[in-house]
Amino acid sequence: MSDTLTPEIVPAIIPVDFYELEDKVAQVAGHVRYVHIDVCDGIFVGNTSWPWLDDKIFSQIITGEMGFPQWEDVDYEVHLMTAHPEKDIFEWIVAGAYRITVQIESFFPHFGKASKGDDTSSLVNANFDERGLARFAAMLERLKTDHGFDPENEDDFYQVGISVTLDTPLEVIKPLVEKFNFVQVMSIPHIGFQGAKFDERAYERIAELREYIATLPNKKEISVDGGINEKNALKLFEAGTDRLVIGSTIFKHDIPSVEIDTLKALFR
Repeated sequence: MSDTLTPEIVPAIIPVDFYELEDKVAQVAGHVRYVHIDVCDGIFVGNTSWPWLDDKIFSQIITGEMGFPQWEDVDYEVHLMTAHPEKDIFEWIVAGAYRITVQIESFFPHFGKASKGDDTSSLVNANFDERGLARFAAMLERLKTDHGFDPENEDDFYQVGISVTLDTPLEVIKPLVEKFNFVQVMSIPHIGFQGAKFDERAYERIAELREYIATLPNKKEISVDGGINEKNALKLFEAGTDRLVIGSTIFKHDIPSVEIDTLKALFR
């Protein structure tokens, strides 16, 4: 089980435009600490969302002319499902996102593609291609030198996490966990869309990561994202989840804040 007494409930939004984001945030502000924005560029995943569809308002947020909706009441976390997060992440830092998650497969698209006969060590070597490593290393270096990123500083003005899909072997990403503030486990087979069915493989992966993180000198939070509802939320927490990122279950409810309260009540 997670070290936290209860998991953080984080509403997830894939906004078509800024006005959808504004509307949905208004429905949950005051009931949660964080709101999660899924950012899809239509290249890394098949879906396209704001601000890729219209970045005029986002440009104003970056320059400080505008703020995120109800930024006084909620903190924003952003899940970059984009082909080049090493470029996009810095705009979101300047815009004021508190937690930013990069999808590891966007750097190393061949994760898990080695032949079945390969052992773990050869799988790692096969998947960390030189070009991806260069992009990944350059992003981390710029985070440190230009933006003061320190994965051990929990009080920093922003945090960066790493997200992993269901089909990427955990052994491949474990050495990377210490480089980030937290890790996110995707619990649906195809990312970038809401409403997909939860995949039970997530339970074992979360438990394995929790066991691994226990060996590290500093605790790293585990988020889980995809297909979460009232039936599986408690079991995910018991497996070791700290944060539940939930989209359709919350926003398909007539009153999203009521569903948030129902989910929170599961852990009392």
